[in-house]
Amino acid sequence: YEPNIQGAYSNLLAVSLGNYGVVEKYRINVKNTGNKPRYLCYEMEAIAHMVIECNGKYRISYPEKDGNIPMKNKRRYALGVIEPNTTTTIEFSVVLPTADQAGVGNRLYIRDGLGEEVAIY
Repeated sequence: YEPNIQGAYSNLLAVSLGNYGVVEKYRINVKNTGNKPRYLCYEMEAIAHMVIECNGKYRISYPEKDGNIPMKNKRRYALGVIEPNTTTTIEFSVVLPTADQAGVGNRLYIRDGLGEEVAIY
Protein backbone atom coordinates (compact mmCIF):
# COMPACT_ATOMS: atom_id res chain seq x y z
CA TYR A 1 0.00 0.00 0.00
CA GLU A 2 1.71 3.16 -1.26
CA PRO A 3 1.28 5.51 1.74
CA ASN A 4 3.02 2.91 3.92
CA ILE A 5 6.00 2.48 1.59
CA GLN A 6 8.22 5.49 1.23
CA GLY A 7 11.86 6.21 0.59
CA ALA A 8 14.45 5.63 -2.07
CA TYR A 9 13.80 1.88 -2.25
CA SER A 10 10.00 1.93 -2.38
CA ASN A 11 9.96 1.09 -6.10
CA LEU A 12 11.88 -2.15 -5.40
CA LEU A 13 9.39 -3.58 -2.93
CA ALA A 14 6.51 -5.90 -3.70
CA VAL A 15 3.81 -7.56 -1.68
CA SER A 16 4.50 -11.13 -0.57
CA LEU A 17 2.43 -13.65 -2.48
CA GLY A 18 0.03 -14.61 0.28
CA ASN A 19 2.53 -16.85 2.07
CA TYR A 20 2.92 -19.38 -0.74
CA GLY A 21 5.80 -19.97 -3.10
CA VAL A 22 5.85 -19.82 -6.87
CA VAL A 23 7.55 -22.37 -9.13
CA GLU A 24 8.09 -21.67 -12.83
CA LYS A 25 9.13 -24.71 -14.87
CA TYR A 26 10.70 -24.42 -18.29
CA ARG A 27 11.40 -27.01 -20.98
CA ILE A 28 13.31 -25.58 -23.92
CA ASN A 29 14.50 -27.24 -27.13
CA VAL A 30 17.51 -25.51 -28.67
CA LYS A 31 18.98 -26.40 -32.06
CA ASN A 32 22.62 -25.56 -32.73
CA THR A 33 23.26 -25.48 -36.48
CA GLY A 34 26.77 -24.11 -35.98
CA ASN A 35 30.11 -25.85 -35.78
CA LYS A 36 31.01 -25.11 -32.15
CA PRO A 37 29.34 -25.71 -28.77
CA ARG A 38 27.06 -23.01 -27.43
CA TYR A 39 25.60 -22.43 -23.96
CA LEU A 40 22.03 -21.68 -22.97
CA CYS A 41 22.14 -19.09 -20.19
CA TYR A 42 19.57 -17.54 -17.87
CA GLU A 43 19.83 -14.06 -16.38
CA MET A 44 17.72 -13.07 -13.41
CA GLU A 45 17.40 -9.72 -11.63
CA ALA A 46 15.48 -9.69 -8.35
CA ILE A 47 15.36 -8.39 -4.79
CA ALA A 48 14.00 -11.71 -3.59
CA HIS A 49 15.67 -14.94 -2.58
CA MET A 50 15.43 -17.20 -5.62
CA VAL A 51 16.20 -20.87 -6.16
CA ILE A 52 17.29 -22.17 -9.57
CA GLU A 53 17.18 -25.92 -10.29
CA CYS A 54 18.65 -27.57 -13.35
CA ASN A 55 19.35 -31.31 -13.71
CA GLY A 56 18.95 -31.87 -9.97
CA LYS A 57 21.47 -29.16 -9.06
CA TYR A 58 20.38 -26.13 -7.08
CA ARG A 59 21.66 -22.58 -6.71
CA ILE A 60 20.26 -20.01 -4.31
CA SER A 61 20.37 -16.34 -5.21
CA TYR A 62 20.42 -14.04 -2.19
CA PRO A 63 19.42 -10.38 -2.43
CA GLU A 64 22.07 -7.80 -1.76
CA LYS A 65 21.30 -5.33 1.02
CA ASP A 66 21.92 -1.70 1.83
CA GLY A 67 21.77 -1.98 5.59
CA ASN A 68 18.54 -3.92 6.10
CA ILE A 69 16.96 -2.84 2.82
CA PRO A 70 17.06 -5.42 0.01
CA MET A 71 18.46 -4.30 -3.34
CA LYS A 72 18.19 -5.84 -6.79
CA ASN A 73 20.97 -8.14 -7.83
CA LYS A 74 21.66 -9.67 -11.21
CA ARG A 75 22.76 -13.29 -11.52
CA ARG A 76 23.67 -15.29 -14.61
CA TYR A 77 23.57 -19.07 -14.89
CA ALA A 78 24.67 -21.46 -17.63
CA LEU A 79 21.93 -24.08 -17.93
CA GLY A 80 23.51 -26.41 -20.46
CA VAL A 81 25.69 -26.89 -23.47
CA ILE A 82 24.28 -27.36 -26.96
CA GLU A 83 26.73 -29.37 -29.02
CA PRO A 84 27.23 -28.55 -32.74
CA ASN A 85 24.60 -29.85 -35.16
CA THR A 86 22.31 -31.15 -32.39
CA THR A 87 19.02 -30.28 -30.76
CA THR A 88 19.15 -30.28 -26.98
CA THR A 89 16.28 -30.19 -24.48
CA ILE A 90 17.02 -28.26 -21.30
CA GLU A 91 14.65 -28.24 -18.34
CA PHE A 92 14.97 -25.93 -15.36
CA SER A 93 12.88 -24.37 -12.61
CA VAL A 94 12.89 -20.98 -10.93
CA VAL A 95 11.43 -20.80 -7.42
CA LEU A 96 10.27 -17.74 -5.50
CA PRO A 97 10.19 -19.06 -1.91
CA THR A 98 7.26 -18.71 0.46
CA ALA A 99 6.58 -15.19 1.78
CA ASP A 100 9.40 -13.57 -0.18
CA GLN A 101 9.13 -10.40 -2.21
CA ALA A 102 8.34 -10.78 -5.89
CA GLY A 103 9.47 -8.77 -8.86
CA VAL A 104 11.80 -10.78 -11.09
CA GLY A 105 13.23 -9.69 -14.41
CA ASN A 106 14.68 -12.49 -16.50
CA ARG A 107 15.94 -13.47 -19.94
CA LEU A 108 17.38 -16.45 -21.77
CA TYR A 109 20.34 -16.05 -24.11
CA ILE A 110 22.90 -18.16 -25.96
CA ARG A 111 26.67 -17.68 -25.77
CA ASP A 112 29.63 -19.16 -27.59
CA GLY A 113 31.59 -19.44 -24.34
CA LEU A 114 31.04 -18.73 -20.68
CA GLY A 115 31.77 -15.37 -19.12
CA GLU A 116 30.53 -14.59 -15.62
CA GLU A 117 27.80 -17.23 -15.75
CA VAL A 118 27.73 -19.87 -13.00
CA ALA A 119 27.39 -23.34 -14.54
CA ILE A 120 24.60 -25.42 -12.99
CA TYR A 121 24.28 -28.29 -15.45
